Amino acid sequence: MRRLEHRPLGMTGLKVSALGLGAGPLGSAELDDRAVESLLLGALGAGVNLIDTAPSYGASAERIGRCLGARRGDFV
Repeated sequence: MRRLEHRPLGMTGLKVSALGLGAGPLGSAELDDRAVESLLLGALGAGVNLIDTAPSYGASAERIGRCLGARRGDFV
């Protein structure tokens, strides 16, 4: 499997994947934590390290943090 290209994020010194994961749906009650964790780890396996989240996405940020646990440092 070919991994995604990673690019510099401005002058921060961070490198982020050319594609990011939009986290809006991850706060949905229709998804359980196992499904969210599987999605996040699958994205990471494909080379995605950029997650887009915002306060307007509801509980998605809290759920992402809970599901990533020790893997949090693998994402931007």
